[in-house]
Amino acid sequence: MKNEINALMANMAREESYALIEVLSDRGKFGCTEKVRADDGEIYIRKYLPVEIDTSEIEILKQLSHPAFPKVIETYRIPTWEVLIEELLPGESLEDHLQAVGKLTVDQALPLFNRLLDAVEVLHKQPEPIIHRDIKPSNIICGPNGEVHLIDFGTSRIYKEAGEKDTVYLGTPGYAPPEQFGFSQTDVRTDIYALGMTLIHMLTGTPPRRGEKVGDIEVAQGLLSIVKKATELEPSRRQRSVSQLKVELSKVKLERVAKKNHIFPKHRNWPVGVKLALLPVHLFVFAIFVVAFLDGYERAQGFPVDDMVLEQLSNALMLTATFGPIYLFVFNLFNLNNRWKILQKNRLAAQLMISIAYFFLVVILIVIIESLHSLEFREFHLL
Repeated sequence: MKNEINALMANMAREESYALIEVLSDRGKFGCTEKVRADDGEIYIRKYLPVEIDTSEIEILKQLSHPAFPKVIETYRIPTWEVLIEELLPGESLEDHLQAVGKLTVDQALPLFNRLLDAVEVLHKQPEPIIHRDIKPSNIICGPNGEVHLIDFGTSRIYKEAGEKDTVYLGTPGYAPPEQFGFSQTDVRTDIYALGMTLIHMLTGTPPRRGEKVGDIEVAQGLLSIVKKATELEPSRRQRSVSQLKVELSKVKLERVAKKNHIFPKHRNWPVGVKLALLPVHLFVFAIFVVAFLDGYERAQGFPVDDMVLEQLSNALMLTATFGPIYLFVFNLFNLNNRWKILQKNRLAAQLMISIAYFFLVVILIVIIESLHSLEFREFHLL
């Protein structure tokens, strides 16, 4: 008993040797994470982990010795809490970086993503594979010299081949696959799903939503197929390992990736045969615009120039109301499907609402334009 009291007093003294700088996250009874300063001036991360909950994070970090993961400085116990002091890794989180820049190009994303794969592969190749189970941009630190670090092992577990289901269901919706919520045991393919969702976030700048299927994004078809495979809901359909994912990514031909801000990012990646088949459609639409221009010119002959301008404007508005939604949403003109946040959820319904609203706006504008015509023009065309 006396030894326990002495140990507790010693641990309390260790606790007081760290001064709080900032609370990074507070999960109430499930613990909190803080930035602290030690007596020697060094800055560390301090985590409080409930003693009654599995604290495998400490054991996992202790067995890892790799620059991609935070180093354990010390651990101690105080009443109701297991305390972990770990290294503060330099850099900013990938989440903060994406909030600042919006999204990454493929050329920017893949080198960073490959370094992340190297880190995850270290976990999976441990004698007893370690499954992180919470890979997401906020848990990825981008170092000042291009390093990539993976943090927050609070939901990690050691894979047991004989297991059927996880006993604790944790993870972040959108990045966590179905098996992480009790459908089956998690394994290395669980992290592959989260890696795929993280890559989607990097390329689109939009966090994934739970249960949302991967749609078309502005990347080469080969890369899109790899991402879709990694994020399959059924684990057996995903890549079997990080090594396989790396091999598949190494075969992607980056020169075929659509350039940023390309007018037809989706259309550009379609097969050549499809593009050729659609060429007459584009020519037909162009011909309609030409005919409408000539018709407006003919209708305004003999009237003031203002009438001709108003007639051409009226025709142009009607044609854009007719063909605009097709080019904006089907061909993804100006990449609006990826840029407009309103189109990130319930896309079809949002596209329909925008098309209807635009049509009514055009009708109102045409009525206004018609009222601006000269009296002679209006009387002549009413006859």
